[in-house]
Order: sequence, then structure tokens, then C-alpha cells
Amino acid sequence: MSLASEYRSEYLAYCNARLRCNSASDASYKHYGGRGIQFRFRDFREFLQCLGRRPKGYVLDRSDNDGHYEANNVRWVTPSVSVSNKRKHLPRKVYTKPTAERRMEIEERRRWTTRLRDEAKKRAESARQNRGPRRSKFALKWAASIKELGLL
Repeated sequence: MSLASEYRSEYLAYCNARLRCNSASDASYKHYGGRGIQFRFRDFREFLQCLGRRPKGYVLDRSDNDGHYEANNVRWVTPSVSVSNKRKHLPRKVYTKPTAERRMEIEERRRWTTRLRDEAKKRAESARQNRGPRRSKFALKWAASIKELGLL
């Protein structure tokens, strides 16, 4: 019987923690490895020697959430203790320079916006030139009455 099969739940906790820190394809990587948290156990034997057997119903936890997975910072705790051990402040969203692809999208959108705005201005100007000055009904009646009187 192998060490991993004899200590199955401990081995799963070991593998999951290692993946969170080392594999960018892991869903939780951004919260662990992406924040610079490292998995510092050389192998499963060292991990098991440090923590011992997992008590039933307990989960792996780090005492200092900003610290690494290492000998003095990991422990088995109940899920309720683990949930209460969270980061105090979420990191602020940092403005990053757009990628080349995103810059191209922005520039393309800018060109289309400018083109549509220019076309709308041309249509409006053309419409103004074709219909002449706009006159109200009152102005048209007044102009007609002046023509009748022969004053125009």
C-alpha cells in the first residue's frame, strides 16, 4: 500500500494546495499563486510530518492568509474556523495597460464612431441645404398675405 493511498484525505489536501499555488490553469490560482503565495513543502512526506493526520471533519488552513504554505503556517481546522480566517482587505483593482489586441479594438471603435458622426453631420447639412430655411406655419401665412398685397 502506498503512502498516498493510506493517507488519502491528507494527500488530496496536499495536491489541491500545491495546484492552487503552482498551476495557473487552476480556478483558484488567482487567489493563491497569483497573489505570490508559494507551496514550500518539498514532498508529501514533509507535509505529513509537519501536519500529521487530518482529524475527521477538519480542513487545511493557513494561519496567516498572506503567508505561504509552509511548516509554521499550516494547520488542520474546522470549516467554521477556516471560513472566519479570510483576508481583511481585497486588493484594489489596478489599472493595467490594454493589450495590443484591446488597443486595436478601441482604435477600431473610435474610427467607426468618428465615421458615423461625420456621416450624420453630412446628412444633416445636406438636408438643411435642400429644404432651405425652416419656416413656421405663421411665417408661411404671413409671407402669402404679403404676396397677395403686392408688398413682396
